[in-house]
Amino acid sequence: MRDRRRSIVAVGLALVLSACAGEVTDGGTALVSDPRSTSDVAVAGGGSLGPILPAELADLSDLVVEVEVVDVKPSVLNTTDGRFPSATELAAKAGEGHPLVGLEVSTPVEVRVVDVLAAAPGTSPPGTKTLVVTVAGGAVRGILDPTQARLLGVLEVPEGIQEGPGAEEVEVPATGPVDFTWGYAPSETLTEGGRYVLFLSRTETVRYDGSGTDLRWTVVDPAGVFEQDAEGRWRPQRSFASGPVDLSTVASLVATSQS
Repeated sequence: MRDRRRSIVAVGLALVLSACAGEVTDGGTALVSDPRSTSDVAVAGGGSLGPILPAELADLSDLVVEVEVVDVKPSVLNTTDGRFPSATELAAKAGEGHPLVGLEVSTPVEVRVVDVLAAAPGTSPPGTKTLVVTVAGGAVRGILDPTQARLLGVLEVPEGIQEGPGAEEVEVPATGPVDFTWGYAPSETLTEGGRYVLFLSRTETVRYDGSGTDLRWTVVDPAGVFEQDAEGRWRPQRSFASGPVDLSTVASLVATSQS
């Protein structure tokens, strides 16, 4: 694993809220319980990284593999238990800035390795035929209790106030449970049964509460996914800043990269 960073132009994270009645029982579960594609877990917002150069993709990658997607799993958060932060955790984070700073969502995807095309110097290819890769983005939903809603600054229109054009604009802090959806649309599309070439980075993901890190194979974003066109040629899902690229050329850059 190598230390590489790339500036993010902007990332749109969506926290979609709506009023909720009933007991608070859900601390956050995947928006889609059995997705077939990463496009199934898209919500408002999305990554907006600028175009990348082939050399940048190579520098960000540890491994290049041809795979077949076996199972797109429900999206998860980078909390210790995978659930939305409790009121106590949100309050602790509020002292460091915004309560949601550092809360990340991702979508695990199980793949079968068809072929290892390249590995960066010092990187050992996985010794198994299947592995779980992580795609940035996804969505989880749940219910905020009143304390969580207050810490997040959630507002509501009081009962009895007419909503709509011309209505008096009156909002107060939410006093009851609030439905939420948290996440953003993945930049990469991986669909069960599909065949792809993935550029992967061995990445340490920091947990929301700072208690530790988790080591994952992460799909490089953007341009870390190639798929075959009608003529059987491998083409990137996302365009490169330099225009059309050849897969074998980029893969060879990974194998010889010394960064």
